[in-house]
Amino acid sequence: MTQTHELSPNTHGHTRRIALLVLGGLALAVLLHVDAGWWTAPLAILAAGALLHLVVGGALLLVGAVLLRRRGRPEGVPRGQLIRWPRLYDGFVRVLSRGRESRLRARWLELAAPQPGEVVLDVGCGTGTLLLAAAERVGEEGTLRGIDGAPEMIERARAKARARGVTNMELAVGSADRLPYPDASCDVVLCTLVLHHLPPDLQRAALAEMRRVARPGARAVIVDLSPRTGLLQRLGSLVALVHGDAVGRVIELEAALRSLGAREITVHDSGMGALAATRARFP
Repeated sequence: MTQTHELSPNTHGHTRRIALLVLGGLALAVLLHVDAGWWTAPLAILAAGALLHLVVGGALLLVGAVLLRRRGRPEGVPRGQLIRWPRLYDGFVRVLSRGRESRLRARWLELAAPQPGEVVLDVGCGTGTLLLAAAERVGEEGTLRGIDGAPEMIERARAKARARGVTNMELAVGSADRLPYPDASCDVVLCTLVLHHLPPDLQRAALAEMRRVARPGARAVIVDLSPRTGLLQRLGSLVALVHGDAVGRVIELEAALRSLGAREITVHDSGMGALAATRARFP
């Protein structure tokens, strides 16, 4: 099975050059169309940038609709949105992160600080990219657990783990509000871009389950759309543009975590515009 690879620095450079060429071409087209003088170039560049953003956003909305297309729901998985098409999803994430996926995941893992030998759980693990990034941190003596509602995503995660020789990954199809793990069995709980796919009652149930499986001293890192995101930040974020009305749908995480007994709750810049990374420690 074809694997997902991180983009190299050279690829990032080519991508930026292509984007600049497209932006310049659009700006020139705007200038020629309105028959304006050179002094209007800054306005033309702004107009071209807005047009490019809308075109890219429209394409991403179409891809997002395909990824979220409703099909048969696995038994035991409650209402909410499921993401399908795992190979398309991996590429979709690369575009949304503007090629910075590996750096962003490293940033989130720094907040969680998994240690050698620890058990890391990723709720809504998708194709397993974040768990694989955590593999070096926990070592072979550690355990990587992942759960996702879509069987296709779990199959893809298993294939990626096999290809990379990771043998300590335990993956399961299931629901965030009914985690198939014993009480107090995880040292780190991760949950990225999952909660906004769930209605508020299931978000609270999922957080309660994360609390249940967390060991004393466990760290939780939840990355999701922030209801505090301003209008300009939303307009400038591909993530917010694609998720649309989901912005603001996520419950107040700080209050919800505090009600579950969490301590040391801090909110961090996730590195992706409209997203916030909430870190907490369970006593």
